[in-house]
Amino acid sequence: MASVVSQILKADGLPGLFIGYYATLIRDVPYTMLELGVYENVKSLLRRVRKVEVLGRNDELAAAAFTGTAVKRQSCFTMLIWQRNRI
Repeated sequence: MASVVSQILKADGLPGLFIGYYATLIRDVPYTMLELGVYENVKSLLRRVRKVEVLGRNDELAAAAFTGTAVKRQSCFTMLIWQRNRI
């Protein structure tokens, strides 16, 4: 690991350690923002439907599973469109 880091530093300097970071941000930031918003809204909806103040473990898991599936599907679709437009 140390030899890889030293090779990168010799070839590209300190900025070389961050090559690819922009692509990671483009992928992760929209996903995370969407995920948090959808998760909180799904939990709120479940609380209203169940007529409870605090959700149980199974409802929390269901909200997380639904959110993860829905947001991942949407973010994959968004990334495909973004990549297609770049070409």
